[in-house]
Amino acid sequence: MKIRQLTQTSLMIATIIVLGMIPPIPLGVIPVPIVMQNLGIMLAGILLGSKNGTIAVGVFLVLAFLGFPVLSGGQAGPAVFIGPTAGYLVGWLINSSHDGLQPLTAVCEPFMGSTICHLDQRCFNR
Repeated sequence: MKIRQLTQTSLMIATIIVLGMIPPIPLGVIPVPIVMQNLGIMLAGILLGSKNGTIAVGVFLVLAFLGFPVLSGGQAGPAVFIGPTAGYLVGWLINSSHDGLQPLTAVCEPFMGSTICHLDQRCFNR
């Protein structure tokens, strides 16, 4: 990994951590709140690509597992990976690699709707 890629990956990790400082929006129906860190996870895949975006999210999750309060609301530690948010945290790795492989699809889906985007062949061509 070159110095430039290492710097971009570290800055993306810092961006994800800063987005975690924004208070979560709790929903009464499900135990998992809406957090702004999801934006950072998507940006990691789109801006850094599949490999480096997944590395950035992986290092971020390792920091959370080791106990650094980097998740939204200051949560951290192994207990977070066992509770109701565990599936979302594992899904972040998959999401960053998917967004890196098809960045236009990742940008296209939230705005156009997934059905329209999947029907549009331009979303799959780079």
